[in-house]
Formats: sequence, structure tokens, C-alpha cells
Amino acid sequence: MMKMNYLFRMVVVFSGIGLLCVVGNKNAFAHCDTLDGPVAQTARMALEKGDIAPLLKWVKADDEKEIRVAFQKTLAVRAKGAEAKI
Repeated sequence: MMKMNYLFRMVVVFSGIGLLCVVGNKNAFAHCDTLDGPVAQTARMALEKGDIAPLLKWVKADDEKEIRVAFQKTLAVRAKGAEAKI
């Protein structure tokens, strides 16, 4: 009988922990991943000034070339007018 109570308690405890893991699991996003985060703010400033240098602190060295190309394309589109900036 004692083993049954112990087993029952263990099942209840582990089921509760499992339930908390499933129910309590929420997506977490870093502030950096939002449109108000520091990466987006730095990108906006870089585009306004036409200077990519401040933005490169957020970029891995391996990705720098791709980011530079995308930045230049973005500047070219934004130069077409205010509507293109949106």
C-alpha cells in the first residue's frame, strides 16, 4: 500500500510538472527582435544617414557582404521618393 501511495504521488508530481511545461510555454522574443528594438532603430538611423557603419555592429563578419548589398539596394529604392521609404 505504501508503494502505491508513493507511486501515485510521483505520477501526480510528474504529470503536474509536464502540464506546467506545456501550459506555461510561451513564445519569448528578445527586445532586439522587435521593430522598436535597438537593431531596427540602428537600421533606421543608418538608412536616414546613408551610412551602414553603425548597423554593422549587429552583423556577423560572414554576413557583412550580403548586408552591404541589401543596404545599397534599399538606399536606391528609398531615393525614388517618400512612398518608397514606407
